[in-house]
Amino acid sequence: MAVALLDEPNHHAVVWSEQQIRDVLRDYGGSRIPAVTDPDAVAGDGRPSLVALTDGSGYSFWHDVPLDGQWGDLVAQFEFFRRPAGYAVVLHSVHVT
Repeated sequence: MAVALLDEPNHHAVVWSEQQIRDVLRDYGGSRIPAVTDPDAVAGDGRPSLVALTDGSGYSFWHDVPLDGQWGDLVAQFEFFRRPAGYAVVLHSVHVT
């Protein structure tokens, strides 16, 4: 799963696990976990938003999460922090907008 690509905990000291993401999806979907869809298979762009952090340490990236073949109001927020060897990838949150 994609959690293996995360490099650091977020500023709340949370290192997202597969189970935590499943829990968010279960809370979002009610009685069943919605299926995450390949973004390339869904019409539209998922409202991506890339913003430079004001302190110059990196970037914040928000993107809708495609579920059950369509875009919804569940968003993943990532942060990319500059590090000596490149950028650290951090999942900041997964939440409903």
